[in-house]
Amino acid sequence: MKRAIASLVAFMMTMVLLSAGAMASTTEKQKVVLYNNKIEIVDALNRMAEAYNASHEGVELVVDTTGSDDYATTLKTRFAGGEEPDIFVITGTEQMMLWMENLEDLTDQPWVNDMVDVAKPNITYDGKVYGFPVGIEGYGYMYNKDLFAKAGIDKLPATLDELSQAVDKLKAIGIEHPFVNTFGEWYQSGMFYFSAALAQQDDPSAFIDGLNDGSKTIAGNEAFTGLANMIAADFANCESPLNTDFSAQVSKFGSGAAAIAMGGTWNQPTLNDANKDLNAGLMPLPITADAAKNDVLYAGVTNYWAVNKNSPAKDAAKAFLNWLATDPEGQHYLTTEMVNIPAFKSVPVDNEAIGQLGQSLYEYLSAGKTLGIYNSRYTFAAAEAFGTTIQKYGAGMIDQQQFLKELQAAWDESKAA
Repeated sequence: MKRAIASLVAFMMTMVLLSAGAMASTTEKQKVVLYNNKIEIVDALNRMAEAYNASHEGVELVVDTTGSDDYATTLKTRFAGGEEPDIFVITGTEQMMLWMENLEDLTDQPWVNDMVDVAKPNITYDGKVYGFPVGIEGYGYMYNKDLFAKAGIDKLPATLDELSQAVDKLKAIGIEHPFVNTFGEWYQSGMFYFSAALAQQDDPSAFIDGLNDGSKTIAGNEAFTGLANMIAADFANCESPLNTDFSAQVSKFGSGAAAIAMGGTWNQPTLNDANKDLNAGLMPLPITADAAKNDVLYAGVTNYWAVNKNSPAKDAAKAFLNWLATDPEGQHYLTTEMVNIPAFKSVPVDNEAIGQLGQSLYEYLSAGKTLGIYNSRYTFAAAEAFGTTIQKYGAGMIDQQQFLKELQAAWDESKAA
């Protein structure tokens, strides 16, 4: 009996110790929340988190996602409600300044000196770096190469007149609405159409400074007038442009129901899902009357991952970012899984992974035929106002003169806020 009792006591003590050990193991795991704004890479990020957690026993990396058009609002709500993420997205200069008191200085991190030059300006303040560049992205019009060939379009249109001719040829082969775009959502038009007109200025930064001090205006500016003409042509050749969301755009373009869509390298994963055999590329936006000026794509780092300096898990968050930039497994997820052109000199480009859209951008980058992306120089509120004005103009609710005046008013209101 004594031996039985002793054995039972020993067993119970063992179970208590095992339970305590399991609890301790669970307690020791440090949770790192990555708050993401890109729905198109959710699956890749979840695979990345699973891989990271498997090789880093003391950490639980969790990916949480909200769509781009709601992200700025929900991020503020989280901080106000005490649910601050450990890593969150900022798009560049304006957001960096907005969130400065929450940003960890990352200047001493090993990947900083490896950043490509184009990645640095929008995330550097007073000589310090405050964000991790997720990748180089670029945009223009996506086009279906097979449909272009079938229509006899053997040269990419470089002006609006040439684009109109291409549209007529596409209609002649049965593509009733050659364009498909998401004008019903302000994000794409407010961020990328507007930014393209800024990029087409002789000195975009000086022009932006001029808008801010009142020495420059949108009305009467050649690039913005050209943008208005391009948007009008775009709307005229879209089916239900105000009732098409991102998923519908990808579906119509991916299926070949439409041949041209505003988009960028970030579209590649969703296009792969829609039609892995799609033969597509990126082509310039015909904003100006000058074919040579139009022969560019727009490129830069549009998303940076910032570390919350008040997070108790900030060291674990920085370790994760180091893994992405310096470890071969992390680099695989950064480039191959997330379909990025890397923003680091020593990280190799995965040509197969970046797909045809990425290869188009890489060709333009290599040829020196890119302009910058400037949506980080204005606020989300301004972008939303620009997008709303573009919707009104495309729908015929305002004329071109009023369109340009409303863009100017939205800028003025934003800078005064």
